[in-house]
Amino acid sequence: MQVHGSLREIPESSWNPLVLATDFYQSHQWLLTQEAADWASASYLSIPGADTPTAQAVAYALTTCRYALPHWSPNEQDVLLVGGRTGYHNRLLAQPHACRSILEGLSEHAASQGRCWLLFDHFDHRSVAAVAGHTEVRVALRGTAAKVRGIGGSFDDYLARFSSSRRRRIRAERRAFSQAGYSCAEGRLADVLEEAAPLIVATLAKYGSQVGPADVAAFLVPQAQFADAESVVFTCRDQAGALVGCSVCFRWGDHLYARVAGFNYPRLVGAFEYFELVYYRPVEYMARHSLSTLHLGKASIATKASRGAEVYPLWSALVPVGFLGRPGVKLLDPGGDDRIRASVSSVIDSVPASTFWIIND
Repeated sequence: MQVHGSLREIPESSWNPLVLATDFYQSHQWLLTQEAADWASASYLSIPGADTPTAQAVAYALTTCRYALPHWSPNEQDVLLVGGRTGYHNRLLAQPHACRSILEGLSEHAASQGRCWLLFDHFDHRSVAAVAGHTEVRVALRGTAAKVRGIGGSFDDYLARFSSSRRRRIRAERRAFSQAGYSCAEGRLADVLEEAAPLIVATLAKYGSQVGPADVAAFLVPQAQFADAESVVFTCRDQAGALVGCSVCFRWGDHLYARVAGFNYPRLVGAFEYFELVYYRPVEYMARHSLSTLHLGKASIATKASRGAEVYPLWSALVPVGFLGRPGVKLLDPGGDDRIRASVSSVIDSVPASTFWIIND
């Protein structure tokens, strides 16, 4: 196994072959934007193959309590956080025959840093099942996220999934926006970063975040530095030319990832600007470029479902260092899992049956 202290030591061409379209937040580009965190020390582990690694992982030794651990988790000094620490999607990047090797490597690396647990946060269910084939995995539902799949070749194809009343409503929203006199564009993050940052601060503040301008710059600047080629920013300006709204996305393979949006609320005219920039413009972009899936993250699940998104579960998984216990899955917080299921079902009547929540399918 190879261990590196910086992703700059690993060529993009060596890291990205295992990174699928579903894995943007574990890509070489995105992980570079996260490397400079002052509250975690990153390591990059890989199992070499003939040409490219057969398994790899990023691991963070947390040094402060700034990462929002699950309430049932051991404290930050006892865990090694494995996988992307942002983006709410995490997958084990390993070919099937190399799964045990990377787990053993991670366990050894954790032990060398005095950590007792591997924590895979926002893990997908297939990765939970893969790990559970080799060791005991203690799991709990972390929440749910949303994505729109099967966009089709036009906006009308996207609309076809809705009822007639919902289609009328979406068309009415788009008419209101088109009549508001805005001008819209698509561009790179670096080109609009300075203008967009204050809008993002305003939107985060509206929904209760204490993030300030310096904090927003701290995450946007590295994204523009390392992942600008993947960025797609949807913008709209009013008739005076002022930026009044933006939605920052990233394109990876045939997937598009909605990352953050911002608005200048005093200049909005109430023409469904949020839906236009976060949903409808990206859907049109995807149809033009033959993209398949729009990732929308965790928040506002009911709103996202009403715009055609599917909801799927995210898991947190604890693995004891040293592979203690028999292979299999142990539920950490059944009561908490039930509350998450109930909260989702209370706002979305289209959640599939109990098979939706099965881990080892």
